[in-house]
Amino acid sequence: MTNDFLSPDIIKDRLRTEFIGREIRYFDETGSTNDIAKELARKGALEGLLVLAETQTSGRGRLGRVWQSPPGGIWLSLILRPRLAPQEAPKLTFIGAIAVATAIRNLGLDAKIKWPNDVLVSNRKICGILTEMESETDVLHYVVVGIGINANFNKDKLPAEIQKTATTLKSELKESVNRNEFITCLLNEFERSYLVFLEKGFSPILEEWKELSCILNEDVRVYMDNRIIDGKAIDVDQASGALILKLDNGSFEKIFSGDVSIRRQK
Repeated sequence: MTNDFLSPDIIKDRLRTEFIGREIRYFDETGSTNDIAKELARKGALEGLLVLAETQTSGRGRLGRVWQSPPGGIWLSLILRPRLAPQEAPKLTFIGAIAVATAIRNLGLDAKIKWPNDVLVSNRKICGILTEMESETDVLHYVVVGIGINANFNKDKLPAEIQKTATTLKSELKESVNRNEFITCLLNEFERSYLVFLEKGFSPILEEWKELSCILNEDVRVYMDNRIIDGKAIDVDQASGALILKLDNGSFEKIFSGDVSIRRQK
């Protein structure tokens, strides 16, 4: 059994990063790490600051959905200040997904990424990523990348309605993980990919993401606000990060937002 405690000092001592995670604000309990990170960013917090909490009482996912955040999980948010156009900010979600999937794969689990922001193990969701920003028309002030990972608790701690579609690291490994080591690995991987992105653009990030993707070349169904689309996921648009579908009627469509599921053959 792993001693299950979070220690900002241990995390910082083991980091190999230049700036990611070099300042950590830790909370036993908070409403939302993203909300705290945004408040700190507005007050001038430096790039790389990490907000880390043992539990969240108001965690949220995309589209305002509730995200359950019991003790034993990994609930964190990073402040970034890239010199990018605001429309480039969603690409940072891809960097977060790569970092999480790589850290999980280092545990021996076959983690995969589902567009746009989920990490799966055994075809079940184990992590969600929520990217939020503050910007003007052509000026990006900051980006907060929130990452929630179901870690050291069993699946029965999750809401009943998602227990069939979600999982946890403890449930998959049959033991707890060292969360300090895991977070250190995640932060190291995040900075590596982030620096590549800033230096070389989105292309190498997208290629790495594709290698970890579970939906490319699969028949999928996309649930949007007012329609459902069936097609084959053939690519991700390099300019926007949109998912490119070849529809069943042979036409093509870019998906900028929606919930994607793989259509299983009967």
